[in-house]
Amino acid sequence: MEESSGMRRTLAQSRLGRRLLAALERFKADDLGTMAAALAFQAFLSLFPLMLLALSIAGFLLADDPAEWLRRFFDAVPGIGPLVERDLDAVVEARGGLGLIALAGVAWAASGLTGRASDALGRIFRVPGRNVVRRRARSLVAMLVLGAALFAALVASGAIAAIHAEGWWWLPVRALTLVAIAGLELAFFAGTYAVLTPAGGPALRDHLPGALLMTAGWEILKLVGGVLVVAVVNRSSALYGAIGAVFGLLVFLRVAASLYLVGAELSALLAERRADP
Repeated sequence: MEESSGMRRTLAQSRLGRRLLAALERFKADDLGTMAAALAFQAFLSLFPLMLLALSIAGFLLADDPAEWLRRFFDAVPGIGPLVERDLDAVVEARGGLGLIALAGVAWAASGLTGRASDALGRIFRVPGRNVVRRRARSLVAMLVLGAALFAALVASGAIAAIHAEGWWWLPVRALTLVAIAGLELAFFAGTYAVLTPAGGPALRDHLPGALLMTAGWEILKLVGGVLVVAVVNRSSALYGAIGAVFGLLVFLRVAASLYLVGAELSALLAERRADP
């Protein structure tokens, strides 16, 4: 308790720290912890429909093995690889039998994630919701738009990461590739905030503070998340066996969802302060 109070006092001494604390207080006031848990669980449920959809699209657009592109994405998310690796080949085979109707059903199932995120962002930015049919239709369109953006970012990230240099050029080239990938992530997160916030929300530039926080947090989460997930998986596997990986992935998704919503709260807070100087 004393350590927590000391950390809060330290944060309160800086301008950025005060804003982060205000965003966290608003996060609790909006009861977004519950929504973050629901968002993480919805992300878990949407995982395999999204895999099917991504592989089906990649199979038409890419000459290379589409599963390899999906593996590159999974490598960036700690804990997800062991969970889906054994099922990835089966998913690759299943995608071949997907017709247009089945593909539409998969897209509809996956759109539940964007719908859940849109509801949370509507609460954060104080934007009234739409009726159920219009909200689900908008979620479906948002899922397709963001899926295409994520696919493009994945291809670009793979191309950037494949750049190699010899000798002393290696360090600056590596630094530039990391900056470029972080820039793609920043653009993607800002885009998700703008697209998923219901109509009447703030402009794209008002989402940049939250996108910056989410990008920085995502990079840290990728670094420390692997250690966290392994610890949870090892502890859970001792009790639950093979499904221990599920607990590790859920913990990672829960932290990521909370970070995403805290970023949105920060953007909303700053936008309101600019509107009321």
